[in-house]
Amino acid sequence: MTFDLDFGDILAASRGRAPSVILFRLSCARPEKVNAQLEGVLRDASAALSEGAIVVVENQRHRVRKLPVGS
Repeated sequence: MTFDLDFGDILAASRGRAPSVILFRLSCARPEKVNAQLEGVLRDASAALSEGAIVVVENQRHRVRKLPVGS
């Protein structure tokens, strides 16, 4: 889990299948906001995360890209 977008770029460029990463792109990084978003991501995307994915968490939604990206 990170707020650093470079991790997603590095993982995508590696064309690897692991590890999964959760990228936060939130306007508010207060722990209660992050935890609320994380709870939804883990509920909705746990299968994708266990198989290898990049999950981008935004204020109103989250997007899942399965690894390797671009295949």
